[in-house]
Amino acid sequence: MQSVLGLHHLMAKIPEETKLMSLVFLPEILKELSWANPVRRQEGIKTIKEVWAKLYAYRISWGKDPEAGKRGLFKFAEPQWVEQALGQLDGLRPGILEQEVFEVYGHMVSELFVRFAATLNKPLWVEKTPDNALMAGFIARCFGNLRLINIVRDGRDVACSLMDEPWGPNDPCEALDWWAKRLTASMDQVSRLPEPTHITIRYEDLILSPELVLRRLITFLGLKWESELLSHKFKRGSLGRFRKDLPAHAQTYALEKYGDILRRLGYVSSS
Repeated sequence: MQSVLGLHHLMAKIPEETKLMSLVFLPEILKELSWANPVRRQEGIKTIKEVWAKLYAYRISWGKDPEAGKRGLFKFAEPQWVEQALGQLDGLRPGILEQEVFEVYGHMVSELFVRFAATLNKPLWVEKTPDNALMAGFIARCFGNLRLINIVRDGRDVACSLMDEPWGPNDPCEALDWWAKRLTASMDQVSRLPEPTHITIRYEDLILSPELVLRRLITFLGLKWESELLSHKFKRGSLGRFRKDLPAHAQTYALEKYGDILRRLGYVSSS
């Protein structure tokens, strides 16, 4: 989806999963910045700066190509952009309200993305970190103009994809558990957001009916339709792969344990 939206003349695709909004410990650290205790405040600021430093450039441990394993903010953000964004933490006044701290953090993140978007002469940005949906409530507090796109997929196909990854579960039933746990948590987070701020799209619908889904999405974002969006090559090869790639016992496990979820999402008939 990120690549598709990046084809819009107003939307810049952030070329990396930044993880800046999906770290589970961030909300508690930011809350500490609103405390009067100066020691705790400085510890919190130091922690955030250290986290951003680690996210600027790191390497994943899997894969044969060392260059392909490089990850981080460096792929789109200049070092001085990061330094200037983090400088906003040093200017936090004593007694600042908790919500204000969250908004400052949102501004810090947005500042990086906006500066990159400006290099492409685009005013808007779209960022994809898979765990964002798990932190939807936190992200909404940081961004007052949030528009969150939540994409769901048949968990049986997800399980097959997970087992292809070096970091994913090897057991198909464990892969299904992984999917269900994260899906349930993310849907709970998203459901708590105000209706105009989020949209949920099935991956399969996007692949099979791209124009219909993309027109709905563009309307949700308040943008004008552009036919260039359809120039993206949508691949159908992975749809329904569970029928041949997921062992029979795991298919049965999926229906018995997670049938309600699959039915609710429209992947299994309710009859």
